[in-house]
Amino acid sequence: MRAKAEGLTLEDMVMIIAEAAIRRAAGLNYDLSPLPRKLQAEAEAIIEEVAREIASHERGIVHCKLCGKGPFTRKGFLLHARRVHMNAVKTAVREMLRLRLLG
Repeated sequence: MRAKAEGLTLEDMVMIIAEAAIRRAAGLNYDLSPLPRKLQAEAEAIIEEVAREIASHERGIVHCKLCGKGPFTRKGFLLHARRVHMNAVKTAVREMLRLRLLG
């Protein structure tokens, strides 16, 4: 399935948003500029929601809410979430996109 906007497929957009959500959960910066401008506001809302669901922070230490592991540094959580939970995060992002964009 191809999304016309800027030549990105739906899966490309899901991957960009999922990566951004993991980075946000870790407390790191992320970039949404590859996404079409019209989608960026919706992407921000999805990123915030997913980030709250996957990580908790206490005094600069991150714990994974998906599996209970931790404590992690920000970079450690980023690597953990990418390796262990990327498919789950992508599934959540895909479902939220579907609900928000298709109703």
